[in-house]
Amino acid sequence: MDVSQLISSVHSKLLSFSLLNHKTLPTPLPPPTFPSKVSTLIDHTLLSVPTTAEDIQRICEEALLHSFKSVCIPPSHVPLASKLLSHSSVLTCTVISFPNGYSTSSVKASETSLSIKNSAEEIDMVTNVSYLKSLSVCLERDDREGAKVYRDKYVEDVMRVCEAAEGVTVKCIIEIGALTDEEIAIASFLFRECIYQNVQNNQPTHGPHYIKTSTGFNGYAGATTNAVRIMADVVRECGGKVKASGGVGTLEQARKIVEAGAERIGASKGVKIVEGGEGGEGGY
Repeated sequence: MDVSQLISSVHSKLLSFSLLNHKTLPTPLPPPTFPSKVSTLIDHTLLSVPTTAEDIQRICEEALLHSFKSVCIPPSHVPLASKLLSHSSVLTCTVISFPNGYSTSSVKASETSLSIKNSAEEIDMVTNVSYLKSLSVCLERDDREGAKVYRDKYVEDVMRVCEAAEGVTVKCIIEIGALTDEEIAIASFLFRECIYQNVQNNQPTHGPHYIKTSTGFNGYAGATTNAVRIMADVVRECGGKVKASGGVGTLEQARKIVEAGAERIGASKGVKIVEGGEGGEGGY
């Protein structure tokens, strides 16, 4: 089954279970143009254990040198990174409920509020993949009530973070390595539902703004062109964007992932990418 057939099939299934408020089938858009300066797409990432203050200083210096879009770092280091980047265009991005996404929605919202208070400018939240997998099981079992429950839980989890972010860019990590292609499409449709819900609430800037492939942790595979294409073909028409993370370590990999539909790249190997070197296999 090709991507368009998959999306159409998932769309029909979700409609038959009355899980979509926005009922039109998305029309895929042409892929983004690969920029002359790839660094403008890269969230220069350091989330490994341990991460020291010296590591944060180094990654910020690299981001300033290469004009990366942001640095993506643990919440506890946001104040330091924000200070180091305060007179630049490089954004301070942090992660919420990382890497498993199992925190309650209230905890995620609280963590988001505190991160923004500490001067975070972008939020990468890990969605509750267990809700998504439970929804998938309910669909297989024709359990309409259960499917509605887990659909609503998943959407609420995202919306609580968007509300707490107050218009700051929110990226939603779905952990594609734990999902089937059908589940990737389901997650993309629910992301789309969140966008339209905020539009209906007259808060179109409150996101979510990006759907993101992976954490790069827990041994799961990172971004693939197939997954990015599924995500992009569902969300880009309504203004959503795709962030590809995990496993993008070379300029050629970055080019292919953008051609598939990504408009942001999360990578710990950002310097290697912009310098045209080999970033190696695996990891973020």
